[in-house]
Amino acid sequence: MAVGVFNSFPEHVRAAKQRRELEVEIDRSVPWGYFDGAAQENRCGGGALLFLSDSHYFTLSCGMGEGSNNFAELMSLKLLLVFAVEKGCLNLNVFGDSMNVINWITKTQACRNMRLEMIISSIRMVLQGIDNFACRHVYRENNMEADRASKEGLHLAMGVWKITEFNNGNTQEYYHRPFIDTF
Repeated sequence: MAVGVFNSFPEHVRAAKQRRELEVEIDRSVPWGYFDGAAQENRCGGGALLFLSDSHYFTLSCGMGEGSNNFAELMSLKLLLVFAVEKGCLNLNVFGDSMNVINWITKTQACRNMRLEMIISSIRMVLQGIDNFACRHVYRENNMEADRASKEGLHLAMGVWKITEFNNGNTQEYYHRPFIDTF
């Protein structure tokens, strides 16, 4: 007996929903990372994950003070990039759920906010220290760990990083306050 499934969504909506469920293809031969920002009740937090391999990765959370969600997203990307450079990553694939930030960084869209444009310029300066860089969009459902880290950043003092390292089953957590010019 055949069972038919009724779906009330038009074809273009079904296709979009199916596209959201696709997994992200990751080239695991080079380090990769995810970033996300959070802005709630006049506070910003940043989150990022940096994978050196499947079994060795870092979760980063950072307190960012006050700002918009776009500010938090950009600063989270910068946090990830600065940390990756500190770890010696010269090749990096990055994923985020903010199309604005990805379009600004890949220069497919102009940013018209001077404060944000200054951050974008500083990100481009950090990128000069990276040989190969790719930045791609992922849907929010595929960015949950970075989202969780950004929410944790909401509770940290401005400029403080919480870094958790996972390495072959061992976990180490520490806090770091970078030099003020990192941000």
